[in-house]
Amino acid sequence: MAAQNPLNIALFGTFADRPDHDKNLTWHWFTSAHWRSVLRSASPQEEEATSLSYVADLRATGHPVRPRSRRRDTGLRSV
Repeated sequence: MAAQNPLNIALFGTFADRPDHDKNLTWHWFTSAHWRSVLRSASPQEEEATSLSYVADLRATGHPVRPRSRRRDTGLRSV
């Protein structure tokens, strides 16, 4: 998470002091049933659309040549 506004902090708590993946709501979406319930969708179709959107965002921001992207991709594959 790059930044949080007051509403985001009120909803999810502070992320700035969390380590690595704990700062990333997208990571939590895919790895934590609790977070998926907190960020619940109106229907299974909406949940699938949200998941596909998050995957598209991750792919758009990562580049296989960058070492950091490789670490993230490896971490996601292990989930």
